[in-house]
Amino acid sequence: MVKLSLFLYRPKHYFFRLIMGLLWLGGIAPLTLGQSLPTCKPPGESEHVLIVITNTFNKQRQVRGVLPSSFNAMTCTQSKDIVTRIGGFPSLESARNWAKRINESVGLTAFIAPPSVPVRVKPLVSYTPKVLGEGFAVLVDFLNQLEVVRNVLQGVKTNVGVVAYQQRVYLLVAHTISPEKAATTLKDLSDRGFVVTLVNAADVVLLRSKITALSL
Repeated sequence: MVKLSLFLYRPKHYFFRLIMGLLWLGGIAPLTLGQSLPTCKPPGESEHVLIVITNTFNKQRQVRGVLPSSFNAMTCTQSKDIVTRIGGFPSLESARNWAKRINESVGLTAFIAPPSVPVRVKPLVSYTPKVLGEGFAVLVDFLNQLEVVRNVLQGVKTNVGVVAYQQRVYLLVAHTISPEKAATTLKDLSDRGFVVTLVNAADVVLLRSKITALSL
């Protein structure tokens, strides 16, 4: 799936979203999500999709102002953010060109979600689920694609685990009590194009503490 997700903020989650807003998005906290916004659809099997975090009406208007009227753009929710989803790009090159144009025109980063590829999921080894507990968890949505998992494993120097958060499975890249470290890790992964979210570790269940490329 394209998962980047969003919904009504609960008070205990606001603090963590505020950290992300201040340290990553230049001081603008995400908007409270209205119930009318749909969840973003994943890319089709032959399309690349751009995802732009547009948690204010002004940002949504700016992004749509750059796009031709023929483009398939919609406002939806992804990883608890309000985003603009721009679909229909037939190639990675065309998606990159438009991501660059959006960045140069309005200063916003467009994340590229690759085409959906059916993946045969291997069962996890037996485990005893446990809550991470105190602090922050930096999660990567691997979009149900093994290639994304491999890229994360190659791109970070720490152990990568598997966790469950809000009934979905994510990669766990960092668990820390330091908001500064969490925000730095979040920004680093985002800059590399991964779909990342920062959450309360007390809401995260550890499924597997470490995965390797050989285990995929």
